[in-house]
Amino acid sequence: MPKYKTMFTANPPLQVVKQKYPDHEKEKTRNWYSLSQLIAQNPLTYKSVRFICEGSIVSVSTNDNWYQYTCRKCKKKLMSDTPPFECRDDGLQPEPEISYCFRAIVADDTTTTPFVFFSPNADVVPNIKCSKLVKEQGYSNPKEIPPALESIKGKRHIFQFHFNQSSKKGIVEFVFDAFLDSPRPDTGKRPTFEDLDNTNEMDIKRQKSTPIIDE
Repeated sequence: MPKYKTMFTANPPLQVVKQKYPDHEKEKTRNWYSLSQLIAQNPLTYKSVRFICEGSIVSVSTNDNWYQYTCRKCKKKLMSDTPPFECRDDGLQPEPEISYCFRAIVADDTTTTPFVFFSPNADVVPNIKCSKLVKEQGYSNPKEIPPALESIKGKRHIFQFHFNQSSKKGIVEFVFDAFLDSPRPDTGKRPTFEDLDNTNEMDIKRQKSTPIIDE
């Protein structure tokens, strides 16, 4: 018990808000933490919880494929990257979807950490459909990063994301959910809970010891 208390005091669980705020500006303040704070946490404690930070993409991985073929019905990755395309659950897929699945390094004012970007959420990052890059513009090599993805580097955004629960043990990785731009004028400063109204402050106080799972 003393050892547990020491660990808890050194790295207490984060206070998180369950409800999504209907007001877009207020939503930008929900669960805003620095990347350095988040990577020190246990991802299993925050299943499906959405977090926010402000930062930029500094690099796109060339070690992994930047797109994949997925099932039109269940949206899962297909068993093969070449024809015949087949889904483990839904059988043959004569016209599979082409979806983003690239990894990138995101930096805020405290540290850098890997993110993974999946369609359809990732479509807003280069602002072009993955299928258009592959089929219409001819970027069919999954290892060759197209200019549209290279151009996303260095642009500052407000990121909304969650822990990747399928990451390898000991590796903290996040999954991109959305951009909540435009950036706040006090760039790099995390909103305090005092910024929220009284109702939301009471909601946070009820969460002092146990993180709330985001639906």
